[in-house]
Amino acid sequence: METHIFLCILAYHVLVAIETTLLNQGVHTSWATVRERLANHNVATLVLPTDGGKVLRIRKGTTPEPDQLELYRLLNIPSEVMQPIKTWS
Repeated sequence: METHIFLCILAYHVLVAIETTLLNQGVHTSWATVRERLANHNVATLVLPTDGGKVLRIRKGTTPEPDQLELYRLLNIPSEVMQPIKTWS
């Protein structure tokens, strides 16, 4: 129960920090709009089977759209969410 309350308070502070940062730069928007703009910037896993029976998995972020890049720039956040990760199995 205490962990849940802590996470909710932490999430609220992150939300306020994002809105305040954008407001200080003259961008009047809501958390709902920010969330909507970022909704389709995802991480995907490509699964590539080989002739030898092995499988190569590549996990990487999708390419951000121009409005997402602008939002990342305003928040001073890197637009590349992660480096690609390659694993064999």
